[in-house]
Amino acid sequence: MIIVLFVLWEINDALASYKSRLFTNEDRVLFINSLGYKVDSDFTESEEIIIPDNFDNVYENYNALQKEAGYNLENYKGCPAVLHKYKLIGSDKYINLIIYNGNVIGGDISSPQLNGEMLPLDVNNENSQTG
Repeated sequence: MIIVLFVLWEINDALASYKSRLFTNEDRVLFINSLGYKVDSDFTESEEIIIPDNFDNVYENYNALQKEAGYNLENYKGCPAVLHKYKLIGSDKYINLIIYNGNVIGGDISSPQLNGEMLPLDVNNENSQTG
C-alpha cells in the first residue's frame, strides 16, 4: 500500500514538473508523451491568444471540457497564452496545449472535421495511444 502511494506520488510529481517547464517544443512533446500520446514533433503550429475576460457559451462549454481534465481557464481570464497544436501520429486528430508562463493551463484532443469530436486533455483518456 505504501509503495503504491509512493509510486503515485512520484508520477504526480513528475507530471507537475513537466507542467512547470514547458518552454520548448521538446518539453511540450515530452509532456504529451507522458499522457500516452505520440505526436509528430516536426508538425506544430503556435498562436498567441488571450483568454477572454468574459466567457460566451462557446468558452463556457470549452471550459467545462477543461474542468474534466483538471484545468480551469476561469483562473486566467484576460491573460495572454500560447496555443500549441500537434498532429497525433496515426490519427487525423490534433492535440492542443494552452500554455501560460510555461505551464499547461488547458488543452484538448480534437478532430478537424466539421462536427468532429473534442476530448479533454486527460491522462486517463481511453483514446490515448501508447507505443
